[in-house]
Amino acid sequence: MRKPKNPTTSSKYDYQVVQEPLFSRGGKPVMIGKSPVMGNFRTDNNVCLGTSTEKYEIVNNSKIVDSVEDALSKNGLSGFTSQKFVARDGARFYGVYDFPTVTGKVANGDAVGMRLTLNNSFDRSTGVDFTLGLMRLACLNGQMTLVADTSVTKKHSHKLTLDFITDAIHSCTLKFEESIKDFGTLAKREITQEQGGLILDNLA
Repeated sequence: MRKPKNPTTSSKYDYQVVQEPLFSRGGKPVMIGKSPVMGNFRTDNNVCLGTSTEKYEIVNNSKIVDSVEDALSKNGLSGFTSQKFVARDGARFYGVYDFPTVTGKVANGDAVGMRLTLNNSFDRSTGVDFTLGLMRLACLNGQMTLVADTSVTKKHSHKLTLDFITDAIHSCTLKFEESIKDFGTLAKREITQEQGGLILDNLA
């Protein structure tokens, strides 16, 4: 995964974020209906990353990373490489996990590996999201393309727990094996140039 081109991108992701009520210049609480507006502040530099109401549950990046890596360990997925970074002063978190030992062959000379991507935010731009997909060599220059296979998104609410991650990753790894078989079946099917053009037209 390529880092977003943003001067505020950083590899420091394990800061803590807390909610604090916001007030008008006259000292009155800022309200939306009957709900006070909260600012989501980093505790290390006091930067406000976004606003929300009290119904919005803060989920710190380090908690997600710990939960995911614990789930990977429980599912026997070791030996991974990872990149973790934040953008927009820390309002958005991105995590990428690659698994060099989890691979499969679709056809002769056509292999895929497994990649897990994570997303989190403190500005309501995304929930707690992870996607597991198949990394496939797209061309001879080594460029890779991700075919998203399974995606899970949870909203930032008081009902949110991270207990779902272990079972979800287990289900994803099983789906990965099934997808390799499906791609293998597709690879064996010959299509004409006309049929290929029709497929691309429908995708567009």
